[in-house]
Amino acid sequence: MFFVINPCRKRITSRALPATRVIHQSLLNELNVESRIGVTYGDVYCGVVGGYHRHEYAVLGPSVNLAARLMASPHNPGILVDEKVRLETGNQFIFNSLEPVKAKGYSELVKIFEPIGFDERQWKNVDPYFTGRKEELESIIKATKDVLLYDHVPKFFLISGDALSGKSSLLVQSFHHIRTVSSWCHRPSILLRYVNNEEYLKVPLHPFRSCFCDLLTGLHLETYENYRIFFGDGNKSAGNISDIFGFLCHTIGAPQDFISFIENNFLTFHEEYPYGAIPEWKKIVKFLVQIIMHCMEHENMIVIALDDVQNMDKFSWDLIQKLFEFGSNLLVICARKTLATSKLHMRENFWENLQSKHKTDFRYFPITLKPLEQSELRSLSSKYLDEIEVGNDLIDSVFELSTGVPGLALNAMDNIKKIIKEEGTRRGSVSFSIFTTFIPLSLFLYNSLFLYHGTR
Repeated sequence: MFFVINPCRKRITSRALPATRVIHQSLLNELNVESRIGVTYGDVYCGVVGGYHRHEYAVLGPSVNLAARLMASPHNPGILVDEKVRLETGNQFIFNSLEPVKAKGYSELVKIFEPIGFDERQWKNVDPYFTGRKEELESIIKATKDVLLYDHVPKFFLISGDALSGKSSLLVQSFHHIRTVSSWCHRPSILLRYVNNEEYLKVPLHPFRSCFCDLLTGLHLETYENYRIFFGDGNKSAGNISDIFGFLCHTIGAPQDFISFIENNFLTFHEEYPYGAIPEWKKIVKFLVQIIMHCMEHENMIVIALDDVQNMDKFSWDLIQKLFEFGSNLLVICARKTLATSKLHMRENFWENLQSKHKTDFRYFPITLKPLEQSELRSLSSKYLDEIEVGNDLIDSVFELSTGVPGLALNAMDNIKKIIKEEGTRRGSVSFSIFTTFIPLSLFLYNSLFLYHGTR
């Protein structure tokens, strides 16, 4: 049993339910243990129960009884929650409604739900207001052309920046430019992308459960050796990614335990988990590397773009390291927070090699995002505020108070729009005086800065 003191919607959605899902999945994947969990929300008594000679620490209350009832329910598919939990999560989770149950301490039938999915952090769309970062984009485009057209040697970019500095926007913009360059060069490439979540840091290879499926879907199989022999001369394409995976496993001679594990945990072809021995994670990494490197030999380029890599597990980093050091036709672009607590979970020798020989050989390119210049902020405000004409003195104050951090500047501009709407002063072309809006804007910006530093 575990519980959250002083729960709120944020803790339930960002901590409690994700933690429950990770515990359930980890028991299954790593120990072959099936579990059933009940999740409820309510006031409880927590403390010592009993007499002087015989007592225990316990948690008592109707919600505890209900959680036990949900856990023990024969209809529990793995995780069940009550209606309070469902309501507190808002629209961040997807639930399947089940038949209500009778529970001790409740006069009426209790509605129960099965969490079947949740809204993970998604890859963002290209930002129409993206401004600046010209040198950074040019270096990424140059590396893309090198990998595609010239040396084919893997390149690695690591974008670092504080919260609201625009690192995710730069990553998305770079991804878009890489796709465009690949199209212009008439050399189709496979582009893989993923946003890491903190709750999955302890789940080995979680980013590649998605990326691997995308890789199989994007393969141009007509270029692969022995393809026609494996599928037959009459086949021009495999029926599904299961066929493609089988072809690749046959090509590299992958063992059956690896094949079964990937099918049931990465590709989910089968509903039931096999009760055989689970391969070691090092073995899984080994054969995944062999498959992806085989693909690299036949593809023009494979791009792996990963956001928030401070939340990426060590086995995923091992996979990246081996692909980067021994592969070809590969471009890796990662984004991370620069906070002291955001340590990367890669091996020390990989980090040292990146900082030394790989950097010297122009294969590793660290990018640390700096604040926008004042001219760039003016350009950003021109795009974002569109038809609203704002005086330079106000934009200067936005720059000064936001210190050029793009996210804070955009928040300030949102506040400008709000002021215009509330005061009804927008009449075609509106010019603001620093003296009329400085106080509310300053308060808003300082509040934003306080929240920003408070979450670091």
